Amino acid sequence: MDKEQLKEQLVATKEKAQEKLAQLTEMAKEGAAEAKEEIQEQIEFLKGATSNLGEKLEELGAEASEEFGELKEKAISGINALKERFKDWF
Repeated sequence: MDKEQLKEQLVATKEKAQEKLAQLTEMAKEGAAEAKEEIQEQIEFLKGATSNLGEKLEELGAEASEEFGELKEKAISGINALKERFKDWF
């Protein structure tokens, strides 16, 4: 995969992760206990997305590192906040 394709993939992943974080935030605000399964699926998606970001960022170099590094931090922070809120589910 060349750098341009990798960058496009990262942009798509970033958009999906931002969308998932927004959905998770909304669910958490609503206290949607019935959304437990959906929240767990979203968390798993974010875990997978963030675990791959490190490798991909290294390939792209410093140019994308800062932008996607911030996204990774936000995703991890969101995951941790949701785990704390719904800790009895995990």
